[in-house]
Amino acid sequence: MTMDKQIQSFFRYFPVARRDRDWALYITTVGASQIGPGIGYPPLGHPKTYSSVTVGRTLPEFVLVYISAGTGWFKSTSVPKQRIEAGHVMMLFPAERHSYAPSAATGWDEHWVGFDGDLARRLMRRGFFTPRQPVFRAADEENLLALFNDLIKTTRDNHPALQQTMAGITLNILARLYSAQQFRLGGEQPGLRAIQQIGRAS
Repeated sequence: MTMDKQIQSFFRYFPVARRDRDWALYITTVGASQIGPGIGYPPLGHPKTYSSVTVGRTLPEFVLVYISAGTGWFKSTSVPKQRIEAGHVMMLFPAERHSYAPSAATGWDEHWVGFDGDLARRLMRRGFFTPRQPVFRAADEENLLALFNDLIKTTRDNHPALQQTMAGITLNILARLYSAQQFRLGGEQPGLRAIQQIGRAS
């Protein structure tokens, strides 16, 4: 963990055992950084694979990056450069080249979780998430931030079944992002709307 007046950062990268892979969703990294205006990015200390984010990189896993304050930019193979604001979540996909960084004028606060596994790959194959839509507007940010903070607390506590506990939190985050996306697209199924209407009438 590194700290000074304009940058605070906490992160962990995890070894993954066979038993963790058998759980079907496992965590590769968890962290958070507060990047002050004009500060170099990313913070020092990350493995080489992860440290080339501003010039472009590919990763072997999925990563969710939630921006809770500040502004910046994001681009990937599938989408052109776009503005990132507080409340946005960027989703990074395996083998999809991408880059992003905070604005020098504002900096940003970021929170992230990296993950992979059979369940994660299945969700992507079934189209729940796609590289063509890698940026989400978060809903219920207070609870979303609490989940990311819970990941960090869980990492610090390091209780038994750490991977499985973090996987549960991460799946909750994914479900909330999918829900927010469907709400904005008006993608409720007619049957679900009917159940809600019946419930209100009873």
